[in-house]
Amino acid sequence: MNTEPLNPGILVLKGEFTQDNTHEFRQLLSEFAEDNKHIDLDVSLITFFDSASLGVLVAFNRILKEVGGSVRIINPKPYLKTLFALTNLDKHFQIIETP
Repeated sequence: MNTEPLNPGILVLKGEFTQDNTHEFRQLLSEFAEDNKHIDLDVSLITFFDSASLGVLVAFNRILKEVGGSVRIINPKPYLKTLFALTNLDKHFQIIETP
């Protein structure tokens, strides 16, 4: 798991997101949200994303929505788009594909 903040509100996620690093992922999102109520997660460089990481993302989205914020998923690979569709999370997250 690796991350790189870009512009304000944009966080690039890289590598594998597994049960082994969910605590780190949760902490990272919380720290990033201190300065950003609306967050764009560029997931184009994720190589693996398991259900534990998905759970962290869902919980984080719920917290942000409670305070008027949002999480958008940017440039998901086909397997992530399928994961979001199969779990109906594509109805809870705005998914954006850029050229």
